Amino acid sequence: MSPPAPSPWVVGHRGASGVAPENTIAAFQEAIDAGAAMCELDVHLTKDGLPVVIHDERVDRTTNGVGPVADWTLQELKHLDAGMWFDRRFRGQRIPTLREVLRFARGKMKLFLELKTNKVDYPGIEEAVLLEVREEAMAEEVIVGSFNAQTVARARRLANGISVGGILEDLRGFDRFLEETGGVDVLSAGHVWATEETVRPVHGRRIPLFLWTVNEEDEMRRCARLGVVGLMSDFPKVLARVLSEGLGGGVPGVA
Repeated sequence: MSPPAPSPWVVGHRGASGVAPENTIAAFQEAIDAGAAMCELDVHLTKDGLPVVIHDERVDRTTNGVGPVADWTLQELKHLDAGMWFDRRFRGQRIPTLREVLRFARGKMKLFLELKTNKVDYPGIEEAVLLEVREEAMAEEVIVGSFNAQTVARARRLANGISVGGILEDLRGFDRFLEETGGVDVLSAGHVWATEETVRPVHGRRIPLFLWTVNEEDEMRRCARLGVVGLMSDFPKVLARVLSEGLGGGVPGVA
């Protein structure tokens, strides 16, 4: 999980969500076109227990529907428009299933799948997601993660070779999170609290670190110098350009 020297991976946050409707195939295509090596995305379960890719617990903000994701069957969700809210030229974009995104991404980019269990309990989401990853032969291309320590711990027990990641806002909670989960293969954290001091313990344990969500150019440069594996951005094209321009002295590698 080392970054391609001398720069971190460019990771699209919900795809290229600054220029296309988040968590849609259009956003993931924009990220690929921008040179992203990976995309971060969010997974919920439908009423009929199928993994779908959408950020919020409710469909209200990013579709023309109303209500919790868990109250809709997949067939019902597929009638919603997930692009018009962003720009009318994206009219007709749908909420993709996880399986659709896995098939779309295969051979093009890696994926960081965030299981959205920090507000809603989705019994069986770990099993459902890991099963689809295996069935689509994406086990080596995917990280499965969550803010929820119990979800991470369950995923670890079931992963069988699939990388499991923890997600934190503040790296100062790193040690406690490791205790609660039993350990992680990868860590993702908010960039605001990432400093040489706070990333040092993560590097010391040789855990690959991603930072989110880095949208300002100066902050991209600062975070890249911390020796992280990847930076998540709503604007992966901008991030790719900034990293290609060099960082003045290079980026420390992550062993």
